Amino acid sequence: MRTGPGIAAMALATLLYAGCESAPSTLTTEPSPLSGEDDLYAIDNPRVDLAAARPNVDWASYDKILVDDLIIPDETLNAEPEGQSRSRTGLGESWVISREDADKLAAEFRDEVVEEFERAEDFSVVDAPGPGVLVLQTQVVDIELSAPTEDSRDPFKEVYTEEAGSMTIAGQLVDGESGQVVARFADGRYTTSMWQENNQVRNLADARRLFSEWAGLLHDGLANARAGGLGAAAAG
Repeated sequence: MRTGPGIAAMALATLLYAGCESAPSTLTTEPSPLSGEDDLYAIDNPRVDLAAARPNVDWASYDKILVDDLIIPDETLNAEPEGQSRSRTGLGESWVISREDADKLAAEFRDEVVEEFERAEDFSVVDAPGPGVLVLQTQVVDIELSAPTEDSRDPFKEVYTEEAGSMTIAGQLVDGESGQVVARFADGRYTTSMWQENNQVRNLADARRLFSEWAGLLHDGLANARAGGLGAAAAG
């Protein structure tokens, strides 16, 4: 993310959602841990782990979105779960995701976000910043796999897991004209909870479903914010 490593350091658990099934989301007067050097306040009742926004944002003025590439830092590619017992890792098996596979994940994420906004038709997807444009910048904070990578395992041994693993991402929405950060978000989720064979094809499909879920939350949150769903602005 272009604003530096501060976002990942502050994000312990993606996406801004300005509404909640049980209670409406509102912009509070409490500074957010996601704020950093920006004037961001916590959003109460988000449908993600953490969400924050700048007060007095004219959300209705945004009708376009620019989707930057998802950043997957090298340090997140070792996807061995915390506390993993070495005795459960077979000889020659690895938990490290290749850069090639990471690039596939990043491409899938962007495709799902673009597809969601194009399908909804209330935001135009653009390829350059400017007036009325929100720039979406996202970064993976953590990945954990449920099994070592398929290409490092015994090819004659089938492995079954309840899910492919989990992922935590953080991101921000930036005004496309001023470059000012208007919102940040962070969220961690598991893939589909269903016992199935653990392989590259099914794991990528699980990741795609997760990305689609995040894309839907992002779109719905922005649509709701444009309609005034965040409520009264925080006192600045």
